[in-house]
Amino acid sequence: MVEPAGRRGRRRIARRNRDGRVRPRQRAENVTAVAPAAAGFLTVYDCSADVPKASHVNYGLGDVVPNAVLAPVSDDGQVCVYT
Repeated sequence: MVEPAGRRGRRRIARRNRDGRVRPRQRAENVTAVAPAAAGFLTVYDCSADVPKASHVNYGLGDVVPNAVLAPVSDDGQVCVYT
């Protein structure tokens, strides 16, 4: 998923089981900032929550910065990325 600065992207990563519960409740992902046009940050979070004040990746102009993330999954099975 590619997101421009100041945007939030959604991604469905889980579905409901027969009992109506979403599994998994958390997801391990690798996220990477690739050659951004300006310094900034990105964070991965539960789409039903507000954007967290902490970031998962901080990057500078033109950097390539990867990081492993353990992100919570929303009740509808989605994670969001804000940059």
